[in-house]
Amino acid sequence: MSRSRAVRRTAAAMLLLGTASALAAAPPPGAPAEAEVRYTIQPGDTLYQLGRAYLAGPRALVRVRRVNRIPANSLIVAGKDLRLPRSVLRDEPITARIDSFSGGVTLRNGAAVVPAKAGVDLGEGTVIETGPRGFVSLRLTDDSTITVPSQSVVRIVRLRRLLINQAVEREFATQSGRVRARVTPMGDPASSFRVTTPITVSAVRGTDFRVNYDAAAARALTEVEDGQVAFALGQNDAPAAARPDLARAETMLAPGFGALATPGKVGTATALLASPRLVDPDRAQTEPDLAFSVVPDDQAAGYRLQIGRDAGLLDLIDETSGSTPRFSLPGVPTGTYFVRIAALDAQGAEGRGRTYAFDRVLNAVAGSATAEGRRYRFKWTSAADGTPQFRFRLVRKDRPDLPIVDEALGTAREISVTALRPGEYSWRVLSLVPFRDRIVATWSAEQGFEVTAPR
Repeated sequence: MSRSRAVRRTAAAMLLLGTASALAAAPPPGAPAEAEVRYTIQPGDTLYQLGRAYLAGPRALVRVRRVNRIPANSLIVAGKDLRLPRSVLRDEPITARIDSFSGGVTLRNGAAVVPAKAGVDLGEGTVIETGPRGFVSLRLTDDSTITVPSQSVVRIVRLRRLLINQAVEREFATQSGRVRARVTPMGDPASSFRVTTPITVSAVRGTDFRVNYDAAAARALTEVEDGQVAFALGQNDAPAAARPDLARAETMLAPGFGALATPGKVGTATALLASPRLVDPDRAQTEPDLAFSVVPDDQAAGYRLQIGRDAGLLDLIDETSGSTPRFSLPGVPTGTYFVRIAALDAQGAEGRGRTYAFDRVLNAVAGSATAEGRRYRFKWTSAADGTPQFRFRLVRKDRPDLPIVDEALGTAREISVTALRPGEYSWRVLSLVPFRDRIVATWSAEQGFEVTAPR
């Protein structure tokens, strides 16, 4: 065989090998393009230096050269952009810190169970499960927050920072129940924030939104309070390149809109119900149980009510929902709290919320009366925070503006009255409890009795 023929055969073999390698590296037809990060070359940069500092894997430099069409042994020019496949970039793990929690919260990472405690750092793989009255809020490195309400299961899928540009990637998988995210606006286009369900992906760049996944019905809701959310079908174990972003999304949700998804279908964006109002929102909560009434909304199929220690309701302590506009929840210690109410539409989407501050001061009083001949004895009991002062008031029903007795009694818990003329009477007791710079007053239920003429 002549030398020239051997050279031609070797060249042909190398060409075929190179073509096969390129085909093997290329994505299959119809596959989404791999996510890329753009890096502006700085003075003094070389591919070798960038590779050592920021790239992962022995073939990373080869891929970067191929993607950017840089011949071997060529220099790179400062000021130009490099396209860097995300999969070849080195990163480091970051954490989410427990900001607050309440009630039953279970944290698992593999076989390990992490005790829920404020200040604990959680990493990738942690599964957060809240019980019937369990709540937890996480704070991220940029002050974004994730709140997991009761009866929910959420997994931390990804918490990473790219070394080359400090971009952060955050992803949370809602396996069941609900999650609320308040995301600090991201200036770096390479940063990302996603909340997934088994059938959907919601991607944002800075917003306030909720995701609700009903595992039994296989339906996912996304509701946007502020900002924009890219909402699309997807699986929470899909590669990053297949996830939606703000440039390409099946449905773009604006503030005040939500959408429902079922397997294989994303519904159209629909307006969230307007925020309802509380009846008598300034009233102090003085009874053993908390009680709230919502002004009814004809469009609402139900309502959700949440109690928290802060106005943003990151520190949740209780919640309930129902089809009627009246709610009762177990009492809480004395203090100032916040209640958020929202209407639920027919498909379960939570509308815009409205938040009120309220004072909780236990100050309940109840009384009873007995008659001993012409002597009437009135007694009362109270449940109060602190030492209450009482006032007794007795009136004839036909002259309620002229009290028979209207007397401050201090801490006494009974009074006797005699020589009542025939007629119908009513009475009640006022309990006064100091709270900060004011007095909280509670009347007992009005009770009546009749005095008849002696026979």
